[in-house]
Amino acid sequence: MARPAERLAANVAGPFYVDASCIDCGTCWQFDPAHFAPTGSTSHVRAQPAGKTETRAALLALQACPVAAIGATRELLEQTTADGFPALVASRLEGNVHYCGWASRRSFGASSWLITRRRSDGRANNVLIDSPRWSAPWPAGSTPWEA
Repeated sequence: MARPAERLAANVAGPFYVDASCIDCGTCWQFDPAHFAPTGSTSHVRAQPAGKTETRAALLALQACPVAAIGATRELLEQTTADGFPALVASRLEGNVHYCGWASRRSFGASSWLITRRRSDGRANNVLIDSPRWSAPWPAGSTPWEA
């Protein structure tokens, strides 16, 4: 959980903030670029959300943070929805693109995506693009199947 005492100076004033535990994975600003941005070594709140829709987006970015480096007031945290993910990112004729959220610290914030689409007969033909899992390097001189 983000700590107000570790709030980064780059944040704009307001209820949302990023603290020093940020690993600069980019999850927040890729999901909600209107309110979060990179600083070069961490992320920060570049603009506070205004209104219900913007606040919901910032709360989803907070939920998706793999290290819980985003903080907010208790009142805002109480508005966090349990059914925010998968979140619709784009609608296309070929299908809808959803961000699945819940990035992993072990994969440096890599993300999962869901594309919901239909076949010509109406049956589902969805695609899940899952995040890569971090794994240690193979021992020198070996191949993956020998390690």
